[in-house]
Amino acid sequence: MPKTIARGAMTGSMLSPRTVKDFRHFRNVWNDLSQGLVNISTIRIFLVVSHQGVLSLLIARLIGMPAESMWHFRVDQGGWSAIDINQKFATLRVLNSRAIGVENA
Repeated sequence: MPKTIARGAMTGSMLSPRTVKDFRHFRNVWNDLSQGLVNISTIRIFLVVSHQGVLSLLIARLIGMPAESMWHFRVDQGGWSAIDINQKFATLRVLNSRAIGVENA
Protein backbone atom coordinates (compact mmCIF):
# COMPACT_ATOMS: atom_id res chain seq x y z
CA MET A 1 0.00 0.00 0.00
CA PRO A 2 1.44 3.42 -0.94
CA LYS A 3 2.69 5.67 1.81
CA THR A 4 1.33 9.16 2.24
CA ILE A 5 3.80 11.27 0.32
CA ALA A 6 2.21 14.66 -0.07
CA ARG A 7 -0.81 16.05 1.74
CA GLY A 8 -3.03 13.13 0.92
CA ALA A 9 -1.96 12.74 -2.70
CA MET A 10 -1.45 9.02 -2.08
CA THR A 11 -3.07 7.54 0.97
CA GLY A 12 -3.66 4.00 -0.16
CA SER A 13 -6.45 4.95 -2.54
CA MET A 14 -6.02 5.59 -6.22
CA LEU A 15 -5.94 9.10 -7.63
CA SER A 16 -8.19 9.09 -10.66
CA PRO A 17 -10.06 11.64 -12.77
CA ARG A 18 -13.21 10.79 -10.82
CA THR A 19 -11.60 11.96 -7.59
CA VAL A 20 -10.16 15.15 -9.05
CA LYS A 21 -12.48 18.17 -9.29
CA ASP A 22 -10.87 20.23 -12.06
CA PHE A 23 -7.50 20.85 -13.68
CA ARG A 24 -6.45 23.37 -11.03
CA HIS A 25 -7.13 20.82 -8.28
CA PHE A 26 -5.44 18.10 -10.35
CA ARG A 27 -2.36 20.31 -10.85
CA ASN A 28 -2.19 21.13 -7.13
CA VAL A 29 -2.39 17.45 -6.13
CA TRP A 30 0.45 16.54 -8.51
CA ASN A 31 2.48 19.57 -7.45
CA ASP A 32 2.21 18.31 -3.87
CA LEU A 33 3.18 14.81 -4.97
CA SER A 34 6.24 16.05 -6.87
CA GLN A 35 7.37 18.05 -3.82
CA GLY A 36 6.85 14.99 -1.65
CA LEU A 37 8.97 12.87 -3.98
CA VAL A 38 11.83 15.37 -3.84
CA ASN A 39 11.66 15.62 -0.04
CA ILE A 40 11.62 11.89 0.72
CA SER A 41 15.06 10.35 1.04
CA THR A 42 14.18 6.92 2.42
CA ILE A 43 12.46 5.59 -0.70
CA ARG A 44 14.84 5.00 -3.59
CA ILE A 45 12.61 3.94 -6.48
CA PHE A 46 9.09 5.06 -7.39
CA LEU A 47 6.89 3.70 -10.14
CA VAL A 48 4.23 6.01 -11.52
CA VAL A 49 1.99 4.53 -14.21
CA SER A 50 -0.27 7.05 -15.85
CA HIS A 51 -1.10 8.91 -19.05
CA GLN A 52 0.79 11.70 -20.80
CA GLY A 53 -0.87 14.63 -19.01
CA VAL A 54 -0.04 13.38 -15.54
CA LEU A 55 3.48 12.27 -16.43
CA SER A 56 4.30 15.48 -18.33
CA LEU A 57 3.13 17.59 -15.40
CA LEU A 58 5.05 15.45 -12.91
CA ILE A 59 8.27 15.69 -14.97
CA ALA A 60 7.95 19.47 -15.30
CA ARG A 61 7.34 19.98 -11.57
CA LEU A 62 10.09 17.58 -10.48
CA ILE A 63 12.73 19.38 -12.51
CA GLY A 64 11.61 22.76 -11.21
CA MET A 65 9.63 24.06 -14.17
CA PRO A 66 6.20 25.70 -13.87
CA ALA A 67 3.11 23.57 -14.52
CA GLU A 68 2.58 25.33 -17.85
CA SER A 69 5.83 23.75 -19.08
CA MET A 70 4.23 20.30 -19.06
CA TRP A 71 3.56 20.66 -22.79
CA HIS A 72 7.33 20.60 -23.45
CA PHE A 73 7.44 16.88 -22.59
CA ARG A 74 5.80 14.44 -24.98
CA VAL A 75 5.43 11.12 -23.21
CA ASP A 76 5.00 8.26 -25.68
CA GLN A 77 2.64 5.38 -25.02
CA GLY A 78 4.45 2.20 -24.05
CA GLY A 79 7.70 3.89 -23.09
CA TRP A 80 9.31 4.52 -19.73
CA SER A 81 11.23 7.45 -18.35
CA ALA A 82 13.63 7.84 -15.43
CA ILE A 83 14.20 10.83 -13.19
CA ASP A 84 17.07 10.99 -10.70
CA ILE A 85 16.26 12.88 -7.50
CA ASN A 86 19.38 13.97 -5.63
CA GLN A 87 19.87 16.53 -2.86
CA LYS A 88 16.62 18.43 -3.42
CA PHE A 89 16.83 18.61 -7.23
CA ALA A 90 15.86 16.29 -10.06
CA THR A 91 17.41 15.38 -13.41
CA LEU A 92 15.49 13.86 -16.32
CA ARG A 93 17.78 10.95 -17.22
CA VAL A 94 15.68 8.95 -19.71
CA LEU A 95 12.58 9.98 -21.67
CA ASN A 96 10.44 7.56 -23.71
CA SER A 97 12.77 4.55 -23.73
CA ARG A 98 11.48 1.22 -24.94
CA ALA A 99 14.52 -0.76 -23.78
CA ILE A 100 13.81 -3.85 -21.71
CA GLY A 101 15.93 -5.03 -18.80
CA VAL A 102 18.21 -2.02 -18.68
CA GLU A 103 19.84 -1.36 -15.31
CA ASN A 104 21.20 2.08 -14.49
CA ALA A 105 20.01 3.49 -17.82
